[in-house]
This record gives sequence, C-alpha cells and structure tokens, in this order.
Amino acid sequence: MTAPCYGCAYRQAGCHSVCERYISWKKELEAEKAYSKQFAPIDAMNLTHEQEKKNRQKRYKGGNQ
Repeated sequence: MTAPCYGCAYRQAGCHSVCERYISWKKELEAEKAYSKQFAPIDAMNLTHEQEKKNRQKRYKGGNQ
C-alpha cells in the first residue's frame, strides 16, 4: 500500500502531523496490521536446536542439492 505522500504537490517537512489524508491512511494501515496480527497463523511445531542445525547444513552444502 503506497502512502498518499507519494507524488503529493503539497508535501513538505513535518506535514504528517497536519495532513488529513496521511492521518486517515495511517489509521487504516494500523487497523489492517492489527487485523493481520490477530488472525496470523500460528506455527505449532517449533524447531529444536538440532533441527535448525540440520537445516543450516542442508542449505550450505555444495554441489547439486
């Protein structure tokens, strides 16, 4: 999502505190982030240290994988 400041003719230093378009966009963005965080999938299977080491070894192995 692109901020309304992109290409704005009235853009100047410190305008975010008074720009109505930016303030409303920021509220929508925060609401979308909160919604995404609330309904984000939960990974039930946490990797152990040994599994992480094994995955790293696979990633850095040379040749055809």
